[in-house]
Amino acid sequence: MIFDELISLKESGDDLLDRFSISEIRNWIKFDNYIPMPIITSHAFDTSDDVAVKFPNKHVIGKIKFLKDKPSREIRSYTNEELICFFIDHVDSVISKTEYIFKHDYLLIEDKFLKNYLKQYKSSSSFWGSYIHIDDLPPNPVFNESFKTTSLITEQNIKVDNSYYKDVLYLAINEPNPFNRFLKLYHTLEFQFDLHTAKKISDLLEEEGKEEEISFHLKSYAREDLKRLESLLTDGLTDLTSICDCLNRISSFLPQAEKIFYDYGKQSNPLKMFSDLKDMLAQKKFSKEGISSLPQNRQYEKFIPKICAYWIYRVRSSIAHNKYGEYLMDRVNDEKFIVQFAEPLLKEVVKQCFIK
Repeated sequence: MIFDELISLKESGDDLLDRFSISEIRNWIKFDNYIPMPIITSHAFDTSDDVAVKFPNKHVIGKIKFLKDKPSREIRSYTNEELICFFIDHVDSVISKTEYIFKHDYLLIEDKFLKNYLKQYKSSSSFWGSYIHIDDLPPNPVFNESFKTTSLITEQNIKVDNSYYKDVLYLAINEPNPFNRFLKLYHTLEFQFDLHTAKKISDLLEEEGKEEEISFHLKSYAREDLKRLESLLTDGLTDLTSICDCLNRISSFLPQAEKIFYDYGKQSNPLKMFSDLKDMLAQKKFSKEGISSLPQNRQYEKFIPKICAYWIYRVRSSIAHNKYGEYLMDRVNDEKFIVQFAEPLLKEVVKQCFIK
C-alpha cells in the first residue's frame, strides 16, 4: 500500500495497523523505527533464517526477511516485522482475505541508518549483498518473446544416457532468460567435443594403418572450439534441409547478422562478404541451389555445417564473453533475435547431433 492508503486504513480503526506509528522518511514508509524495503534475493540464499545486514564497521543496520512465496498463513499470526512488510507488499487498500502469500522478500532497515544506506550502499547491493531493490530493477526485466509452435514431431532415435545432458536440458527448459537458455543448450554440444574426437580415433584404430589420420585428430584435440564444433556438425548433421530452414530465418535479422557475423566477425567466417549473404537470401536462400550460386563454388554438404558452426559460435561468444571487442548482446534489442532465430537453429543442431 502507499502512505495515504495506510493512513486511511489506520484512521478506520484497523487493529493490526493501529499498533504501529506510521510516517514518511525520504519517500519511504516508516513503521515505528523500521523501513520495510521490497527486494529480490539470490536463489543461493538459505532462506530458513533472517540475514543480518551490517555496515563495514560490523554494526547491524537491519535484516533481510525471506518472505516471498512462503506457505500461506493467517495474517493475524504474523510477527510485527512480518506485518509491516505485509502492509507494503499488499497492493490493495482493502484487506479482504485472512491469509496471504508474499510477493517479495524484504530488507528491514533502522531509520537512523537509512540516509547513509541510501547514499552509499543501496544501488550496489547486488554486488555486495546478492539482492536488488525492486525500485532499482532495470526497465522491462521480464523476458516476453516467445517462439510460436503449432506442432511437434517426435524422434525415436535420440539416446541420452548421461545424466549431465538431462540436467542441462532441464535447466534450459526451465530457464526464462533466452540468452542463458542458449548457453545451456550450447553446453550439450561442447560436452560432445572430446567424445567426438575419441570416437573418430577409435574408428581409425579399428581400420588399422591410419596412423597419420590418428595423429591429425590428436593434434586437432587442442584446436580452438570453433574447429571442433565444425567437425562435430560435419559428422552430426544429417538433415541439412531442416538446418537451411533455420538458417533462412536470418532474413528477418540482417542488422544483427551484419554486426555479429561481420562487423564483430572473425577470419574464420566461411562467407566473407555480407553482400554475398544478402544476395543469396534475396534469391535462392540457403539451399543446394543457393549455395551453388555463391562465389568460390562451395560444396553444399560442407558449407552448411561450417556456416552453421560459425554462426552458433559467434552468438555464443557474444553472450558468454560480453566484453568490448565482441558484439554486446542487449536484452531489449536482441531478445527477439535469440528467440526467433538463434535458439531454434541451435535446438535443431542439438537434436540432430544426438540422433544415433
